[in-house]
Amino acid sequence: MADRSTDRERASREAEALALLSSGAGSAYVAQVLADRHGVSLRQGRRYVAAVAADLTGSLTPHALDQMAL
Repeated sequence: MADRSTDRERASREAEALALLSSGAGSAYVAQVLADRHGVSLRQGRRYVAAVAADLTGSLTPHALDQMAL
């Protein structure tokens, strides 16, 4: 079983996700970037995106953000 990330790593990855989302990147892209850069699963990348999406948008979901970007 893989080691869990530390609180510091999680916070850093969530901050990275927030920065990418804030710059206009789509949620699927951000999740893939996080997975590639940090050697985590795509599912974990999506969890980081979901964790910060609420902070960025309130009640909007990552899917709703993608729809707004179109």
